[in-house]
Parts: sequence; structure tokens; C-alpha cells
Amino acid sequence: MFVFLGTLLFTAFSFVHGDPKIALKLFQNQISCFQNDVSSNALTQIFYKLEALPFDKRERLPKDALQLQVEVYDPEHSLILSREYTDFGKVHYTSDRAGIHKVCISPTTNFVNKKTQVKVFLDIQNIGAANYTAVALAEKYTVMQLEIRRALDSLDLITRWHDYMVKRESRFRQTTNAISWKIFVISPIQIVLLLLVGYWQVQTLKNYFIAKKLV
Repeated sequence: MFVFLGTLLFTAFSFVHGDPKIALKLFQNQISCFQNDVSSNALTQIFYKLEALPFDKRERLPKDALQLQVEVYDPEHSLILSREYTDFGKVHYTSDRAGIHKVCISPTTNFVNKKTQVKVFLDIQNIGAANYTAVALAEKYTVMQLEIRRALDSLDLITRWHDYMVKRESRFRQTTNAISWKIFVISPIQIVLLLLVGYWQVQTLKNYFIAKKLV
């Protein structure tokens, strides 16, 4: 299977609606992956649509020939979703932990002409995981109470996302400091080595000139 890793990093805030909308052109069974960075307990919805792009305009494509294979991996690279979908619909999953989730898609078709491509339209949205209709029915909330609950949940999502970003920043700072320290240690060693090599070259040339009685 031909694999194409189109790694698109979406640093997607889990409390923001209307995230990236993209379109990809893929061949049959060609895999394209992107990364979705979300906080924990966030619901990711991927609205998609497949459109065939026949290589030969005269080619007749069978009905229901377009399908989409979707696989989702969590930050620990564990498979949390693997399913085949129709040519139009929605994929959704909830993050159990904060971090980068990898989503891989592949159009599975039975086109006769292998040069026929599939255009994949994606609309990725990261939202809170609560189903507020179910919450309102279960808790018997009024409209005002439900809005307050939604606001509190949104605040909780923002807080968890902020904590996650602080941890990421801390890890990045530690990595940067470690690299800076290595550079600080290695640079003097490199300078000393260059001086030694230069001295050795000068001495070698000097001995050569003396041996040839050029000086």
C-alpha cells in the first residue's frame, strides 16, 4: 500500500468552534495523516465529503464506490478508532488524555483506473464533550441553569487547556536549556580542537619546509 504522510499540525483549541477546513487530493488507498493537538476530555468532530476526480472523463464510476478508512491514534500511539465510512458524513472521537492525536485517512475505492483521484474535504472541530441536551433532560435544568453549566464547562476546558499548554511550555523550556547547555559545553571543545589542528598543520608545514631546506 502506498503511504503518503501528509503531516499537518493543527494546534487546535478544544473550546473553539470552526477549526481548519482543508481539501486533499489522494489516490486509491493512499494514506494521509494529520495531527490534532487537544486537551483531555475534548470531543473532536471531523465532517468530511469525498469527491471522485476521474482521470478519464469518460470513465463511469460505480455508485457507492467511495469509502473512507479512518484510524485515530492517541498521544501514546495506541489505536482508539478504526472504521470505514461512506462518502459523506462525520467522524468523532473523545480524547482521554491531552496531547497530539494522529488521524490517518485513506480513500478505499474500486476504480478501474488507478490514476483516478479522490478529493477529500475536511472540516475539523474540537468542542466540549458534554451532550447538553442529555444533561438538561437528566438534571432537569432550566434554560438559565443549562447556560451556566455550559459556561462552567467551557471555563473548565479553557483551564485544562491552559494547564496543558503550561506543561508543554515547561517541557519545551527544559529541552531548550538542555540543548543550550550541550552547545555551551561542546563549543569550547570545538575551539580547542580547531586550535590544535591549526597548530599541527603549521608544525607540519614548518617541518616540511625545513626538510626541503626551503627556509
